[in-house]
This record gives sequence, C-alpha cells and structure tokens, in this order.
Amino acid sequence: MDRAKDFEHLEYSTKNGLVLITHNRYHFRKLDKDWRAASKIHGGIILCSMKFGSKNLSETTAVMLQRFIQERLVNLPPSFCDFLDPQIYGKDLLRGQDV
Repeated sequence: MDRAKDFEHLEYSTKNGLVLITHNRYHFRKLDKDWRAASKIHGGIILCSMKFGSKNLSETTAVMLQRFIQERLVNLPPSFCDFLDPQIYGKDLLRGQDV
C-alpha cells in the first residue's frame, strides 16, 4: 500500500480490525473529523510525533506504543483518535531532545 491514499489506509485498517498508527498527524486528524461528520466508524488512529530523530524513531515509537497500550487502549471507544505524546509515554527515552 505504498502509494495508497490516506483514506485507503484508514479503510484497510478498519476493514481488517486494525488500529492505524501514523506520523501524518495533520492529514489523519482531518480524516478522523471527516469520518465522524459522516457517522463512519474506524478501528482507531494513533498519531505519533516525528521529533525523536530518525535514528531511533522506530525503536522509540515501539516502546511508547507498548506503554500507551498498557495504559489506555483497553477502554478506548471505536473511532478513537489519540496522540502518542512523547512527554507522557517517552520522556525517559528522549533525554536531551526537544519534543
């Protein structure tokens, strides 16, 4: 799905019972708002920050996601859209970095 449009990614994740995780915060916030306005339900969107530095981006995001899931994902409603805030879930991972 490399060349798929944003809405196609959200449709795919919803159809397959997945939560979409993205660094594209602006577009997916808008897409979430549009879906809600149309009374469409999706599987959920987790918005991530790109401010970790590309060297450790995947590793840092994975650790933060694990923390987020343990703390929040259990009781989130369908069609949630939440920010994976580095100040909450990754502060100890980001020493010396401006987030």
